[in-house]
Amino acid sequence: MNQPGVKLLCLCLLLGGILRAEVHKLSLQQALQIALRQNPDAALARLDAFRAQHDIEIAGNLFSPKMNLRGDAVYTTGYPNAIGPDSHSPSILHQQTDMALYNRPQRYQVAAARQDAEGAKISAKAEADEVAEQIASLYLDVEEAVREEKSLEGEAQSDRKMADATSAKVNAGYVLPVELLRSRVETTQTLQRLHAAAADRDYSESLLAVALGFSANDSVEPAEPEEDFSVPAMKSREQAVNEALLNNKNLQRLESNMLARRLERKSFGAFRIPQIDLVEQYSLFAARTYADYFPTDKFQRNNAELGASFTLPILIGPEPGARLEQADIDEEKLEVQISDLVHHIRADTERSLDELQKAATALNVAQQELDLAHDETGITQAQYSEGRSLPSDVARALAAESQKQLDVYQRENDAQRMKLTVLRQLGNLMNTLLANR
Repeated sequence: MNQPGVKLLCLCLLLGGILRAEVHKLSLQQALQIALRQNPDAALARLDAFRAQHDIEIAGNLFSPKMNLRGDAVYTTGYPNAIGPDSHSPSILHQQTDMALYNRPQRYQVAAARQDAEGAKISAKAEADEVAEQIASLYLDVEEAVREEKSLEGEAQSDRKMADATSAKVNAGYVLPVELLRSRVETTQTLQRLHAAAADRDYSESLLAVALGFSANDSVEPAEPEEDFSVPAMKSREQAVNEALLNNKNLQRLESNMLARRLERKSFGAFRIPQIDLVEQYSLFAARTYADYFPTDKFQRNNAELGASFTLPILIGPEPGARLEQADIDEEKLEVQISDLVHHIRADTERSLDELQKAATALNVAQQELDLAHDETGITQAQYSEGRSLPSDVARALAAESQKQLDVYQRENDAQRMKLTVLRQLGNLMNTLLANR
């Protein structure tokens, strides 16, 4: 392909990508609702929970009646032999129903499957909370990037005005030409930071779109003012820790797994209990198959039976005992994991409360520093208007104030993130954020 053709193709691909891109303007609550439907991690956890529900049906299949209808077309020499694994006699039509009436080990397996399904539901809720924290964190990133870009836009506008004023003073001979050069350099530096902030905002919006299940070409913009999460008031740190222990999904999942393993252990210990199965079948015999063995007046074409079959295990082999030992080991492992998780929940909750207090203090300090920088900028501008300071002094004061403003944004973002962390540890983050409005 010639060079112009390559350029045309690249241009078409670029334009196609731009046209396919879509901007989604969403509030945090709308983003969370979309994440519940489209986020890959939340969808996989939800599918695992659905799959676990079917495991209950699979485990209980033994207690559901299963009916088979068969027909035989065989040539016999000698007495007719039984056919197939169910050992029925050759017949024109044979119907058989299989079903367990009493099987204690399998009943425990059904109960264990039901408990595993509950654990899968808890895991899906835990994944939803993790997705909520991820989406809210990315949403905060976008908000911070937008505020930073707007702040730098204001700073760039001030730099341009200062550059024009400096140019006029240089032409009038009030300041040296180096001041104009310095002003232009500072303007260029601000524009460079502005372009970097715009790129960071685009990337943050793209990451949020991907987390919501949209295309990487799409972007998500905040539709409302900055989020302000609220942490419920607690009478004491111990109350917060107890709340975290009560609502922690990972702890609930481990406890559910513990119950399931105990039910499995009971099933392995019940192999010596007698089992009762349904006996129900019907056969329609062909007279010619049995004519040589039964008198004509004794032959019965229709044959049916109904009852129960009793099985008393005598030798059960080593498998139930080995599985019982494995169940004991699994239970001990879960006890260790639960104990370790409880300690981590306590430590992490108390640490998060401390970090939240530190974030609030840091935000207060940053706000005071911004107020001080604003006052100092006002003083420098007044001195400049009186001819007692240079344009570069004003530019540095404005840049310092802009940086303090960005520091405030960062501290606000840190405080919001710590609130998210505390809410996440207190449990039910997804429901809490969805009910925030």
